[in-house]
Amino acid sequence: MSIAPGAEIGNNYILSLVPEQELEFLRPHFEVAQLHMGEIVEEARKPVQFLYFPIDAAISFTGRDESGHTVDVTVTGKDGCSGSCVAQGSETSASTAMIQVSGAALRLPASVFKQNVDRLHFLREALIRYNLMLLRHAVISTSCSQFHTGEQRLARWLVAHGHRTGLEAFPFSVDFLAGQVGQRRTEVDALLKEFQKQDLVKLEHNKVILKDMAGLTKRACPCVAKSEEATEEYRRSLMQLATSQQPEGIRPG
Repeated sequence: MSIAPGAEIGNNYILSLVPEQELEFLRPHFEVAQLHMGEIVEEARKPVQFLYFPIDAAISFTGRDESGHTVDVTVTGKDGCSGSCVAQGSETSASTAMIQVSGAALRLPASVFKQNVDRLHFLREALIRYNLMLLRHAVISTSCSQFHTGEQRLARWLVAHGHRTGLEAFPFSVDFLAGQVGQRRTEVDALLKEFQKQDLVKLEHNKVILKDMAGLTKRACPCVAKSEEATEEYRRSLMQLATSQQPEGIRPG
């Protein structure tokens, strides 16, 4: 369905900073999409059809082996969007993008962006900056999988999802979590039960509720701080970009 002027846009960080002139052009092309866990919105090496700007959903960029097993590389929440590779001239996605948390997103046809890229200066530059942040997160995630313990990695993964989505409850089964963090099911199950015993999380059927983010952060590896630093640098860069494009005397809120 089409969105009303201003509806939902302020809930995505990139869109909340788009200058009004660009936004007026983009607004008729946006649709609200209801996304469901497990849905694939991009496939590796296939054309990008849409850019999805999450409102309260989360989109996971994953790697997949020959047997179909997947592992989480990085996650996109309300700070960014999927399909951002088109800002740098790519026609196809570098990885599979799967809905990890059901919710709403604003959907923009990739063809609209590509055909009008010269008039969408802020959005193009914002997506380029977002790609850089995703690359930094992917490098951090890869290093983490090699150098840190299972407990540290699981805690980091949970904290990252809390930070990037603003949510506290996630519909994650043990099997799903094991696949996403690249650990054995029995190991993840034992770690989650230990986290619950320490009152860091609450476990329900196929659901994990984050109760103590500070405590989980202490259990996680230093990659949490590195990821947050990358995110904050990205947000500051976007704010500076938005400020530079506003008319004199007007600053983004």
